[in-house]
Amino acid sequence: MSSLCTCDASGHDARLEQAVARRTAALQRTNEDLEAFARQLAHELRTPIGQLAGIAQLLLDRLDNGSLPDARRWLELQLQTAQQMGDTVQALLELARGSGGQLARTEIDLSALCRSVLRQLPPQPRRAPVHWSIAPGMRLHGAPSLVALLMRNLLSNAAKYTAEVDAPCVSISALAGVDGAAQRICVADNGAGFDEAAAGAMFEPFVRLHAPQRFAGTGLGLSIARRIVEGHRGWIRARGRIGQGASFEFQLGAEVPAADGAAVQAACSA
Repeated sequence: MSSLCTCDASGHDARLEQAVARRTAALQRTNEDLEAFARQLAHELRTPIGQLAGIAQLLLDRLDNGSLPDARRWLELQLQTAQQMGDTVQALLELARGSGGQLARTEIDLSALCRSVLRQLPPQPRRAPVHWSIAPGMRLHGAPSLVALLMRNLLSNAAKYTAEVDAPCVSISALAGVDGAAQRICVADNGAGFDEAAAGAMFEPFVRLHAPQRFAGTGLGLSIARRIVEGHRGWIRARGRIGQGASFEFQLGAEVPAADGAAVQAACSA
């Protein structure tokens, strides 16, 4: 009897292992298909983006300095937008290539990077200008183009969701990492905020917590941000309250720390 039970248990374990192996293989194929699609889409977009930038640059070269100032201003904006699109595509390609291995990393002056990103943010209707507070001396070890895309998504998000605030302010600060070396970065604002119960869902593609009539967007920015952070073997999380602002905290190359709620929120809001 004992031998029969042992055989049944062994058979069950074998069938379970086979089922898990099939499921794992199916998930792996799905991921590979999605990554292949992303790479194909990125490659397809590179040509028209390059043409758009080339035409804008050609027209700018033909314009006399000081003539048609409005046309020049819009062409400059077109060229800047096209260049940003190209940078985004390149960053996504790097992310797809590095998804199965190691990203090429280097030391990044994050404070300088944030200042550069702010200069490139497109203008938008808002109640009052944003007061930006960027902590000095912030540094990260990561893939430069991907970190630039990460910060562009987070800072443009903060700018968008503070558009209805009378005195909007956004802070980018660094906290001591849990490992004592790497920095945790926090982007905090006093904008529309969100229901913290939905904090996990907001990093999923196309999930929007606000009406598109109020805040336009694709619902992809935070999902891309999460993918970039996870590609650096790090973590990202969000906190917020409706009408009281939001904070996004992340760390590259580190395990998710234990929840330290109020302390982190206070530090981010300072």
